Amino acid sequence: MITVIVVPETDEFKNDLFHGETIYINEKLGEPKLKERNTKYIAPYLLTEQCVQRVYQILDMKHVPPSFEIYLGNSFLVEGKWNKINQSRKFEYHILEEFNFIELKDGFLFPHKFI
Repeated sequence: MITVIVVPETDEFKNDLFHGETIYINEKLGEPKLKERNTKYIAPYLLTEQCVQRVYQILDMKHVPPSFEIYLGNSFLVEGKWNKINQSRKFEYHILEEFNFIELKDGFLFPHKFI
């Protein structure tokens, strides 16, 4: 089962969360367990919009104190606005199908309803 790490944009860290092709997770929030959780994708949860609008392919992650830097590949627009986050203070993992996608091959998602 493929998972997506959902990263909230908190007031404390929102200036550090997302810049271009990299998402930053402050190490105070813990280390993302990408391999252990079979996490291939990431989705920023925008607090101002109260939703996830895009899912991004994860190309790599490096620990560069004081953050974990997650480098992005392809992006996929979420139909509607996904807002099933359980808490908005720390990242969490959700299965890919919750975002109505399936993975056809590594880094290529397809809308679930069209299969």
